[in-house]
Amino acid sequence: MNTLAHLLWQLGSHPGLQSALRRDPSLVPVAVEEALRLWTPVDHGTRVTTRPVVLGDTEIPAGARVVLLTGAANRDPEVFPDPDTFRLDRGVKRHLTFGHGIHFCLGAHLARAECTQVLRELFRHPVFTLTDEPTRYFENGRHICLDRLPVRFAPGGEE
Repeated sequence: MNTLAHLLWQLGSHPGLQSALRRDPSLVPVAVEEALRLWTPVDHGTRVTTRPVVLGDTEIPAGARVVLLTGAANRDPEVFPDPDTFRLDRGVKRHLTFGHGIHFCLGAHLARAECTQVLRELFRHPVFTLTDEPTRYFENGRHICLDRLPVRFAPGGEE
């Protein structure tokens, strides 16, 4: 829900991106992945180490609580050049939005399918634009959400 809202905000704010996706629907999965990367719905999580770990130059003892900053990892400039920009030419790269390994989100495939299907359905209708700025809020300090996203569909399918 949060990623889709942010993606619609992006497309409503940048008509060129919306036009590109309408012209080439094969880019829809790329747009979904880029939105998941850029607007990570769950920004961070915590874990407790079960054994000592060395990460870079830092030794983390067993039993230490660590914070995983997923949103920051998804904007690492060494992995994602120009990380704060939504780009359809980035291709699908591995991001950490759904976690990794045994902590991988069981709903990842459903979330991707839902976002993809909503975009495909939306593109069957006229172009949409923002009529006002959305309202943003943070829920529980972990979820970045849009409270309101006012859009208008062009009459008669005009672009």
